[in-house]
Amino acid sequence: MATIRRFSAQLLAKVEKTWLPQDFKAQFVNGFWRSSKLSLRQQADLRKACLYRGVDAQSIGMPPVVSAKPLRLRRHKGRKADLTKPQRQAKIQAALDDMPQTIANWKMAKKAEKVKAKPDLPY
Repeated sequence: MATIRRFSAQLLAKVEKTWLPQDFKAQFVNGFWRSSKLSLRQQADLRKACLYRGVDAQSIGMPPVVSAKPLRLRRHKGRKADLTKPQRQAKIQAALDDMPQTIANWKMAKKAEKVKAKPDLPY
């Protein structure tokens, strides 16, 4: 706990009580769902009160802490320009890397064109 917290006497009394596993989750009884006796917020407060008292939360019947689900990565729903930006930048960088060779080829083509356009006869 990051901050000092004051727990009510009611909550601290709940730490002393032994709970059944079904008290912490919803149950399907006679075709209807019954909510748990303690909401998730109350369960979290009870777990914190157990830490405060130095009692193991599982010893009073609380279920173990469930680890968080791994993140589900989805495709970014941005504009098309945002989605294709990395490919465009890679293409531009590749063109810049090849630029000296491209310029040399262009100069050679211009010289060849100039020579070709020159007449064969000297006059």
